[in-house]
Amino acid sequence: MSSFGQPVYEEPSAAAPGQEAPQAPAIDPNDPALTSESLTDNTEKDAFVAPPPAPDGKWNAKLRLVDIKDRDGSMKPFIIASFPAMNQGKPFYAVNIEASIIDHTGSYDGTKLTEYWIKSNIDRSGTSQMTTITKVAGGTPVAQGSQQDRLAALQKALAGEPQVVVETSWEAQCQTCQQAAEKRGDKAPKPFLRGMHRFPPTKVAGVYQHEAQCPVCRSVCRAQVRIAQFFKVGEVKATRGV
Repeated sequence: MSSFGQPVYEEPSAAAPGQEAPQAPAIDPNDPALTSESLTDNTEKDAFVAPPPAPDGKWNAKLRLVDIKDRDGSMKPFIIASFPAMNQGKPFYAVNIEASIIDHTGSYDGTKLTEYWIKSNIDRSGTSQMTTITKVAGGTPVAQGSQQDRLAALQKALAGEPQVVVETSWEAQCQTCQQAAEKRGDKAPKPFLRGMHRFPPTKVAGVYQHEAQCPVCRSVCRAQVRIAQFFKVGEVKATRGV
């Protein structure tokens, strides 16, 4: 991890594309891996159908920082933003955090959920999102300090990809309506469904369809898994993947 506030430079590729770049070795079409290995292929399934999202519940997960997109489209470890209606128009830091689900049943193990725009400013609750996650991740929160201090504390807390418990919730938001609102210059509509139990039920008790129809334009929207809350390990027990 680079020092706080220092620019990050990308190293040039050791072998740039071109005539001097190393070529992959030719593969023999009669390679035993292609001709001899016999694996079972479920011919009744469709490889192009996306699997259902992880169901609502509390999951053990590992946290790490991932890059966030700046206004110019470049990806950075953190960005600085400001909006007239947020933080009294003052600038604040924002980062993206990725939670990787730990599922001992194997069904959703390694599924990655991204919580976007975790902010450094102190909101109406009297604390910041960065401080809350720093504390949940076992780091040392900054009780009195600057936004730079809160960002640095979060970076340190997540450096080792600590384990936490995340509570997940399905959400459906219509991209068609979002795009239409953007063209009109209107505010983007909020999700029209929140919570797995609000999606259409199936014939199996406790199992829900992961697609729902937008009540405005009737488009079919797929459920997205969102993080509703973060907990310390030991604060609550995981209800899924155990």
